[in-house]
Amino acid sequence: MDIKQIPSIGYLKFLHDGARLLGGSIAQLPSAIANLKPYIWSGAPVSDREVQQPWVLDLDGATQHVMTSKFITGGEAVSIHGWFKPSATSTETILSCGGYSGSSKGFAFGIKSSTQFFLYTSDGAAVSITNAFTASVILNDWNEFTFVWDGGDSTATLTLNGSDSTSTEPMKSWVGDSGDELQYGSYNSGNNGLFTGSLSRITWDGVAQYNLNESSGTIAYDSSGNGNDGTLVNGASWVVDATLPPAADVANLVGYGGSSRVVWSGGAGWDDG
Repeated sequence: MDIKQIPSIGYLKFLHDGARLLGGSIAQLPSAIANLKPYIWSGAPVSDREVQQPWVLDLDGATQHVMTSKFITGGEAVSIHGWFKPSATSTETILSCGGYSGSSKGFAFGIKSSTQFFLYTSDGAAVSITNAFTASVILNDWNEFTFVWDGGDSTATLTLNGSDSTSTEPMKSWVGDSGDELQYGSYNSGNNGLFTGSLSRITWDGVAQYNLNESSGTIAYDSSGNGNDGTLVNGASWVVDATLPPAADVANLVGYGGSSRVVWSGGAGWDDG
């Protein structure tokens, strides 16, 4: 049985014509193939696609960030999930909304230090909480986070790399300024707390989902169907990062990123037949 080999750069090339799953046709591939969008060259013809290590968004920590047109004033529950790979750990904003022109309003969440995260929420009169979570950041490697707030005067929870941390104080609703909409990698429209490193697969439930894997162009598309696309600002770029863990829907793809072959966890593999 011949198994497709993955070159050292991490590409898996398969041709529609003649390629098949053992014992079946190309049309009978596992349903997970349909979910491999982050790893497939967009726009490539069906007969000639490459499954590859994922593209991610890379930010320089100086001026680069992503701006959307979605304005959010917070009063309802919030649930945010994503991945970040920091090259620095000093006031690195992961996402924010509503602090236009440096006003004391809005929402911002990010890294405060190697062992602390900040959560800033304000209605312009009083800051809710600032140095909110104690959690250890892995520098120069991928960190997975989930931020959850149930609404009202309740504490928020940060799950970082599988470990939970509860905010030091209850989080409160915030009011923001239109003109500083939802953004990634900065606060106050790229003027404060710029993120240094890479971001990937960030989802704000009910608002937007950004795979951040476009590979080219200046648009970060919202795949949630809500149309809240973002614009890359000041040269933010796409890079291939072989160290990003696979998405959950392709986690059963054995050998991702490091093996000399790809097989399904059930044991079926590719041949050239």
